[in-house]
Amino acid sequence: MTVVKLLGVALLSCAAAVILRAYKPELVIPFVIAAGCVLLLSVLEALTGIFSDLRAALARYGIDARYMGVAIRVIGIAYLIQFASNICKDAGENALSGKVEMVGRVLILSVSIPVILDILDILARFAAYI
Repeated sequence: MTVVKLLGVALLSCAAAVILRAYKPELVIPFVIAAGCVLLLSVLEALTGIFSDLRAALARYGIDARYMGVAIRVIGIAYLIQFASNICKDAGENALSGKVEMVGRVLILSVSIPVILDILDILARFAAYI
């Protein structure tokens, strides 16, 4: 979907949510979640193209694909956590939103540990040569 279409969907969804809030406030959160899911699903096709380009670049430069896998997981976690956190904020649950963000940071750290260990290993081998 083009940027203009995505922005149109987002703005129309926002306007519909404002109108819906006046008449059926209990339906606003499910509506906003559904609209957000539609937007996220719309960009999945673009992501597949990005991933194929990244795989080609990794092969060209001889970089271990596992590092790109970690980077993609970190980016995915960050986007999904932000989405969930914003939904919590929209629902007026700011404390829960903060906890969702904290969980996201912990998940990102846990996914990043293999790369951190590899970096420490490289530094240790480099220090042995000095």
